[in-house]
Amino acid sequence: MGIVVTTCTVLFTLRYFRRVRVAFTREGVLLGAAFLVCNVVFDLPKFMAGPMQMPLLQYLKDIGIAYLSMPIISIGFGHALQRFRPGGAT
Repeated sequence: MGIVVTTCTVLFTLRYFRRVRVAFTREGVLLGAAFLVCNVVFDLPKFMAGPMQMPLLQYLKDIGIAYLSMPIISIGFGHALQRFRPGGAT
């Protein structure tokens, strides 16, 4: 799961930043938060009451923690673009 989450996050983050021209770090934070919230919102019903029942703490330990890679990646990309892209300091 980790490889799939990381690969998809990198690809979608790269695609997203093609259209961003300013405030790269802020956009990275917002994108990472959106990734994290969407994944947890879509997953929790399946794992709390659905076919793959799992206690909340176990879900957060086993699966939820993997989703932290998403904002780390998007914020990292945003920060790098902010520092090294022309006009990124805006």
